[in-house]
Amino acid sequence: MTDRTLVIQGTDPDVTVIDMTAAGSSTPQYNAQSVTFKNVTVKRNSGAYGGLSHTGEEHFENSKVYGTIVTYAPVFSAVNTEFYQTDPSKYNVHIYAEGRVSFDGCKFFCAGKSIYAHHEHATPHNISISNCTFN
Repeated sequence: MTDRTLVIQGTDPDVTVIDMTAAGSSTPQYNAQSVTFKNVTVKRNSGAYGGLSHTGEEHFENSKVYGTIVTYAPVFSAVNTEFYQTDPSKYNVHIYAEGRVSFDGCKFFCAGKSIYAHHEHATPHNISISNCTFN
């Protein structure tokens, strides 16, 4: 999926489910320019480093996410997306790369931890959280 833009669009998050919990599915869009999930449910494992590695942009719109999303993308956005995590030792979202991250109108259902921003580079994160609720 090198240098491609991929849009996965469903009709309704309760109908269209993307199950990424299987072993070996942690990097299905390796080196993609952009990956967008619209109107879908995405199921992820809650393990560390299970994300779309080397993706330039990652976006979620009007979707539901179960498990932990680990993002390495320099640009990440979530709009009107619900995040669900039942493991008290895990986060809804793990931000691993530096860059622009935004959450707008999202709902976080967690067991104690919602967003983790890991920083080990010289470039700082620019994280915006607007109109979101945390439960």
